[in-house]
Amino acid sequence: MSDKHWYQDGGTVVIALIVAGFLCFLGFSFYVQHVEETTPVVIPRLSARVQHPVLFGAPTLEMTAWHQHTGNLRNGTFRVRLYGDDLKEHSYEVWEPNKSHAITLSFPLRNYDPEQEIPIEFAIYGNGIKTHQWRDAWVRNNWKSNQK
Repeated sequence: MSDKHWYQDGGTVVIALIVAGFLCFLGFSFYVQHVEETTPVVIPRLSARVQHPVLFGAPTLEMTAWHQHTGNLRNGTFRVRLYGDDLKEHSYEVWEPNKSHAITLSFPLRNYDPEQEIPIEFAIYGNGIKTHQWRDAWVRNNWKSNQK
């Protein structure tokens, strides 16, 4: 009757806790991997054009962005950075799909030369989507990536 139960032996309890901790870590790792694999990537569609003023002033680059994800995007931000320093962002609670719900951002162009590239960085953040960032350039009235 002097035999201890398994849970009264310190060595057995320590081993059980280590195994339980390892299994929790392994399960959490699988969960994080599953969430990462099932979270969609949303790549917005973009169009742009250079608007020249009628009389005076600098030209502006107007960019229109929309997405074609299967549902609404929620609680996020769409950011555009021109020349590495001119940042504009559009925050949204709900951003519906398709071009009918597009957003337009305008950037004044300093020392505009149509033959020079305008480097542009894009990023989209939101709940339920993967953060996506990419770079392109506007040159000769088209995206550089379209000219390859």
